[in-house]
Amino acid sequence: MKKLLFSLALMFMLGGCGLEGMVLEDHGDSFLSTVTVDELNTKLQRGVTTKDDVEEMFGEPAEIKNTSLYETWTYAQARKVWTTNPFKQDRIRVLMIMFDAKGKVFNWHFNEQ
Repeated sequence: MKKLLFSLALMFMLGGCGLEGMVLEDHGDSFLSTVTVDELNTKLQRGVTTKDDVEEMFGEPAEIKNTSLYETWTYAQARKVWTTNPFKQDRIRVLMIMFDAKGKVFNWHFNEQ
């Protein structure tokens, strides 16, 4: 009986290794899962790209904030991945785009955690 339980436990642990990196949950803006900084540099031209352009490329933002200087649109994506490493964190990617008073890209910031 002990051999059977040991064999089953071993098969479960080794079988789980094949799941490493498998996406369990994916929330938010899906385009962020594959976008690169180079692509963003091409698509988000300061002083040229408009709010309409951004909405056409990326859809509606998750959040819009207004200040006296600019408007910020935030896109976010969180991905929970199966891992056997207890120290590995889930991946979170955030794109913040700031627009000037004319509705054109003033600046942007992309972060991955």
